[in-house]
Amino acid sequence: MAVYKLVTLNEAGNEWVYNVDKDTYFTEAGGMISLNEKAKAGLKDATLTDTDSVWHTENVTTNAVTTTKLPVGAYLVKITDPDGEITYGTLVAETYKQGETYLEAENVTVTAKPSSYTITKAFSDGTDVVVKLGEEVKFEIDTIFPSFGKDSTDKTFTVTDTPHGMKITGIEVQIAGQKVTSGYSHPDLSKVVADQAVTINFVTDDENQYGKTVKVIVTAEITSLTGIKNEAITNHSDDTPSVDQHTAQITLTKKNEDESLTLEGAQFKVYKDSAAEALYFTKDASVDDTYTLCAADADGATQIITASKGSVTIRGIDEGSYHFEEITAPAGYSINDDGKDIVVSVDDTVDSEKNVIVKTDILKDTKLSALPSTGGIGITIFTIVGCLIMIAAASMFFMSRRKSED
Repeated sequence: MAVYKLVTLNEAGNEWVYNVDKDTYFTEAGGMISLNEKAKAGLKDATLTDTDSVWHTENVTTNAVTTTKLPVGAYLVKITDPDGEITYGTLVAETYKQGETYLEAENVTVTAKPSSYTITKAFSDGTDVVVKLGEEVKFEIDTIFPSFGKDSTDKTFTVTDTPHGMKITGIEVQIAGQKVTSGYSHPDLSKVVADQAVTINFVTDDENQYGKTVKVIVTAEITSLTGIKNEAITNHSDDTPSVDQHTAQITLTKKNEDESLTLEGAQFKVYKDSAAEALYFTKDASVDDTYTLCAADADGATQIITASKGSVTIRGIDEGSYHFEEITAPAGYSINDDGKDIVVSVDDTVDSEKNVIVKTDILKDTKLSALPSTGGIGITIFTIVGCLIMIAAASMFFMSRRKSED
């Protein structure tokens, strides 16, 4: 916060000294000056140099600062946010009492009041654009506590979070970087359902809050496979920031060696990121061979998925490496011991129609009859020779027996 001289009193000459154009910004009558309110906004662009600066402070941690012992006059107060997140209005401080016979310097308390309000929304650390069904996600909403004049008729301040494809489960509020547990209210979150908006109502009686940063951290649970979005609004800004998220799905198809045939009946277990335990899924009753990620204790949960018609799809998954282990091969084919690894990345393209990341791949099996012989041709030769010896021996036995009877 910096304070610049606009008008000062030359006591020796009993006159006002102007550092800006007098006729544009001030009116002088009866030895007193008054600010032209309509022109006040232009003062922020007035040419004022460092020599005009009479008071300066940095790292202000409160929204009100008191200047002391400034000479009689009028001063421009410039307040800036080093992060560029807050825009403050033009403030003019007068360090004397209007109407007094003798002018005497006064201390002036300056309260920072934003001239405009914005609202932004972003992912919290640990939350990504690709999510899985049932995952807990967090978002951060940032805005500014509004200022209210004494004559304000509407002193409400609200922040509303609207989820799509998720259910809000937690709200945390921070003011000026500090977590607060009072001064606001919102609905009972235990009764909130999926896709229900939640509005936070702030208490606005405390002027010390005016102009301070406000952060609302929203915790939610993903409840849908598609259409996942979160929006935020405040009643003091027209901004409607939002963030989009997506789930992913993988379809694996069984093929023979030359990929001319689709093989039916294979079964798999799926492991993520080299985990020791396979993932759990529930089978979709309306779509063939489609399975949705679930918790181990969910109704119908299974670790075995079946490609009864040649392809199997898992959905509701997030980014990571997924290993398909073949545990049952199609009839007449051998198990592919290598399985198949498929990676889902945040950089993968989102399918515009399904609004999810779609990955596809194939896994080949070898036909049992086409397996190479492991015994070599020696066994075949010995088998044939053995059979011939047995036939010859049998023939000699019957011939000798016939001679004996004769």
